[in-house]
Amino acid sequence: MSRWINTLTLLIGTSFARVATSQMPVIMTANAPEYNFQVLAGSQRQISVKLVGGIEKTVDWSIESVVGRATATLDRGRNAIGVTNVSFGPGSGECSIRGGLGSYEVISTASVTVIARSVDDPSQKATFLFNVCANTTNVEIVPAYQQAFKKQPVELQSWVVGNTDESGKWSITAQPKGGDGRLKDESKRDTIFEASITGRYTLRYISVADPTKTGSAIVYVSPNALPEYVATTSLTQPTECYPDPALRGTVYEVGPEFPYKQLRSVPTSTWKEGSIVRIHNVDTTGAKPTTYHEAMRIMGNGTEAQPLIVCGVPDHAGNLPIIDGEEAQLPSWDGAGTQGYGVINIWGRGTYNGTYSDGSGGPEYIVLAGLAIAHAGVGFDYTSSENGRQNRYVNGASCVNVRSGTHILIEGIDMDQCSNGLFIANNSASNGFSTVTRFLDVRGNRMRNSGVAGDFGSHDAYIQSWYTVIEGNRFENLVHGAKGDALKDRGIESIIRYNLVQSQNALQLLNFESETDSQPYIAFEPYLGMHGDRTCKAIYCGFDKTLSADRLAAYQESLEKDFVYGNILSGRSYLLADVQYGDSGGGNTYEFYNQTEMGDHLGRLYFYNNTDDQPGLAAFATLSGTNNGASLEQQFLKPTVIAINNIFFKTSGVPNIFAFTRNASFIGVWQTNLMNAESFSIAAPITGMRTDARSAVLGWDNYTDEFQYPLDALIDKHQTGLSEQNFLSTSRKNVEPYNPVTFAPIQGAGAVDRGSEMTDPVATLLPVRSQYRINLAALTPRTDLRTIGAVDEGEQPRLMSITIEGADDPGLENLPRGPYYGIDPLRVICVYSDNLSTDCADMTIITSSNPIAAMIIAGNKILPNKPGSGTITATLNDVKSQPAHFNVK
Repeated sequence: MSRWINTLTLLIGTSFARVATSQMPVIMTANAPEYNFQVLAGSQRQISVKLVGGIEKTVDWSIESVVGRATATLDRGRNAIGVTNVSFGPGSGECSIRGGLGSYEVISTASVTVIARSVDDPSQKATFLFNVCANTTNVEIVPAYQQAFKKQPVELQSWVVGNTDESGKWSITAQPKGGDGRLKDESKRDTIFEASITGRYTLRYISVADPTKTGSAIVYVSPNALPEYVATTSLTQPTECYPDPALRGTVYEVGPEFPYKQLRSVPTSTWKEGSIVRIHNVDTTGAKPTTYHEAMRIMGNGTEAQPLIVCGVPDHAGNLPIIDGEEAQLPSWDGAGTQGYGVINIWGRGTYNGTYSDGSGGPEYIVLAGLAIAHAGVGFDYTSSENGRQNRYVNGASCVNVRSGTHILIEGIDMDQCSNGLFIANNSASNGFSTVTRFLDVRGNRMRNSGVAGDFGSHDAYIQSWYTVIEGNRFENLVHGAKGDALKDRGIESIIRYNLVQSQNALQLLNFESETDSQPYIAFEPYLGMHGDRTCKAIYCGFDKTLSADRLAAYQESLEKDFVYGNILSGRSYLLADVQYGDSGGGNTYEFYNQTEMGDHLGRLYFYNNTDDQPGLAAFATLSGTNNGASLEQQFLKPTVIAINNIFFKTSGVPNIFAFTRNASFIGVWQTNLMNAESFSIAAPITGMRTDARSAVLGWDNYTDEFQYPLDALIDKHQTGLSEQNFLSTSRKNVEPYNPVTFAPIQGAGAVDRGSEMTDPVATLLPVRSQYRINLAALTPRTDLRTIGAVDEGEQPRLMSITIEGADDPGLENLPRGPYYGIDPLRVICVYSDNLSTDCADMTIITSSNPIAAMIIAGNKILPNKPGSGTITATLNDVKSQPAHFNVK
């Protein structure tokens, strides 16, 4: 009887709630920017409405009108959630800007208008206008110039800017007499080149969409054979440093036994194009590489055929020459305003208000290769060239500091103990287009011991450049207490592939935040200013009307896609998500250069063949800021993560949190990904759970219970590929499908022969070609794409020993009582049979012999409770560490 009464009460209460809700007025508006949307033919956009009130909370989507040659289709129609994907056909028009200060508008001869009507109240309508702009096709290749040893495979990457079709055809257009240059293939966006005959080879990439547009690049093959070592002693890629006979500049030989004894004697402010600086390690013992306590500034412009090169010449074993920033001497001509920012500074002459038509202010066509660079930032000093005094580096100083430039190759550099390992700036918001940094290749480098304790703004690498390849690098632990990221990317259309990103204490491993400091050239709001402006605050009314609406739309299109593939991502920590994508820049307002949401990463992240090992709270985090569940404010576009053939492995523990995303506000497209068995569920409905509930979320975490995406739509409503074929399980719960130190797949564990062929037409233009082999510290060819993850072969070393390391401050011997001591002191190192070691705290069982004094809590943190002492032990696969003694004050 009581059960019937309770049921009746529940039904009556629900009925009253529905009546009350139905009486609430429906209010629906479009999430759209100030100047609507400018797109290219063939592009896609995820749009959404802001919907309040009603019962169904669904909408009817439709195309209201088209103008000119524009066409479009929608992926949702009637009674759908408040988001749809708009796909545009091949027809386009021409976009232009008209009007005056405070009343500018963007128009086009081709446009599409999309409307959404509330199902609860059809009178409520939201309208979206898309101007389809003309293609402004341009082809570029990175690196524009590179050197290679005989038979050394080298990669080249193309971009077709201003066109959604980036397909093309590669060819070798010139080579030396008897040349034997070979291309891996000819029809993808990248290719691999190899030759054994010495000389210059010229390669070309021709656009399929517009065959009148081509790009070219030069590979010089030296007379030297590949070194016997596959990696230098600094674990970087071996690089050639040879005086190419076709270079018309000066060869500067630097070293104790050479004409130029010091770096600062080389005139890198006035050197001619086609010059090369060869920095020698003359040590023959292998114990004390030649060290230069100097800082260097690289200025000037090279060309594709006559670049400016600074490179290291190692000893026979691969020991690199060292450029040490501690107490560094600077060239006399380097002014005070540019000193103290880095050890190697790629920094052109000062410019102000450079227009788009003026082009880059430089430096241009620069190669930096084969050096060990260390010691800049907090705690390090340099000697000023102005007054000879010791000055402290700025807090964010870097080993390599790129302030602006185009076509820059940074390869084979070991960056150690700098606040930022690599810092690439983009200062065009105040300087104009002249300082937009574009077309960089960052490959084969090592970044370690970066960061500043307590600082969120220092990282292994900070990338603001447009069109950057980041490949084959090692990103390692930050310094103790640092709160930065392994890699923070604020550029557009980045390609991040084949890297080892292994940092236990980074806040995020990959952090795609809003494009910064050049937003006036990728979004109309900061370029034109806002409606109602009475004074000029923006570039267009200030000094630069030379960037056409069609070209600006092309750069906006480039912001809509990023590529992350073939990477090993290993955080093994209890921090935030491994990948953040889609940061919020501030709604419909802006501050001149940095605060429009149209500058956020809100397009498509192509994420495939990665191994995501032991993620923190989630694999992905999306849409921090105005739409993280704390506000009804919605962003203008919704990011899409296209996840194919990845491993997402999180060992079940306490708490058992594994989430594909830390925030429910994203579109997921899933294809044959592998997870730890029983750590996830794809059963509908997927509602998500709060992270701070400290309980299993079974793969889906909404981060907040305020509302899901958009508003109260279930998570499964905006995911594609929710099937057992696309969400695969390991063969055994809590047993990795790969070796924990080499990440090589284990037969029968779930990764081998379970992948599927990529069919996405954009992703297939960038196939997985290589894999990072940790035991070699080098890239090798990828041969089996049926294996899920970043690695398809490798050694299977055995676990030999475990060590618990205590932090220096305050250390395990002097633990203070109070709040959580943190994860850093409980760094657990597993040593394997091939002498490789890895952080393994997340995989071990850690126990305290005296939990009354200090207990082990979630995330392998130690919580000191009462005065006393004891030991901590870590165990994995029947291997036990030596007890680590602790003492609580």
